[in-house]
Amino acid sequence: MKCDARVWKEKPKSGGLGYDNIQCHAKKAGGCDGLCKKHFNLLNQEKLWLGRVTEKRPTNPVHPTAGEKAWCTDEDGKEVVKEKKQRKTSSKPKNTKKKKKDDYSIEELKAMLSKKEEEESVKEEPVKEEPVKEEPVKEEPVKEEDEDEEEEDDNPIIMIDGTEYQHNKEDNTIIRTDDFEEVGVWNEVTGEVDFHSGDEE
Repeated sequence: MKCDARVWKEKPKSGGLGYDNIQCHAKKAGGCDGLCKKHFNLLNQEKLWLGRVTEKRPTNPVHPTAGEKAWCTDEDGKEVVKEKKQRKTSSKPKNTKKKKKDDYSIEELKAMLSKKEEEESVKEEPVKEEPVKEEPVKEEPVKEEDEDEEEEDDNPIIMIDGTEYQHNKEDNTIIRTDDFEEVGVWNEVTGEVDFHSGDEE
């Protein structure tokens, strides 16, 4: 019932080697020569790079975009171990020994001390900072925001059966927010919308 195409599955901790007996889990499609639609299209495009599980595996499989691949077993079914690349070692001997304080001569110590004093004197010099011009702070108008907030409070949004309506408290009219059409009146007694005839809730 399953598609006959062989699919690539990498063996864990194998360094990129793959199994050669993994079958596509999709169902065979009618008129697709025992394959699913996806692999039938790849067959027609000559991109069925792993062949069929019912046939012999390709010796050197080459992925259309990822390049050459290799199997985790040889033709006799024995497990293949991928050789690990050896790291290149430097031919230059590393001088790990550092000079101890006792190994410096008096001249070297004096030179190091004078260099340190120069660095400290540079740090101590005050840096002249240019006066920063203070720009007058522009006050943002607050009135407009307050008006918007008041408008929002005056006209609350009501959700009825997944449709959004706006309640105009001035005249108690109910407006549909999709097309801004007046569809009814808010009934303060019942706390519900009295829809105009023809409008459904």
